[in-house]
Amino acid sequence: LGTVSASVSSVLMPEYVRLKKMEDIKGLIALWHSSIHKIALLFIPLMIFFFIVAQDFITLMFSNTYAESTIVFQIYLIGIIANMTWYGTILVSLGHSREPFYASAIGLCCNVILNYLFILKIGFLGPVIASVITNYINAAYYLYKIKKYTNISWIDIYPWRTVFNIL
Repeated sequence: LGTVSASVSSVLMPEYVRLKKMEDIKGLIALWHSSIHKIALLFIPLMIFFFIVAQDFITLMFSNTYAESTIVFQIYLIGIIANMTWYGTILVSLGHSREPFYASAIGLCCNVILNYLFILKIGFLGPVIASVITNYINAAYYLYKIKKYTNISWIDIYPWRTVFNIL
């Protein structure tokens, strides 16, 4: 699924840059929201479907030996919502090409720290939970930066209502 959001972002990048050059930030954000909406129409039903049939799916794909990994699969599915878009393309198109690097560095640090703590406290599922939390921390960082550079409110920076209605 990550390939889909990456592909969509790559295809839309020239249009984001064009809209930025025209100083049509609202148009750029509207196009981005439209892409998130369309991706959500695909990702969220798949996420829910696989969450429900996770054990059968894991067993079908990998045999009963891996049935206990169902919970790992389900936890990773929860992280899909944070990964429905590549936030970095918006920041790069706005002229802030270093932000994806900073986000990656923050994500790496968070993941290392949370993995260590969660392995000690939770055990086997710790790294999975840490990775999902890190995805949401990264998404929040990106949204904060996009909000900062576009002067758009928290309500309007992301199509919250659209995504949650689909969910």
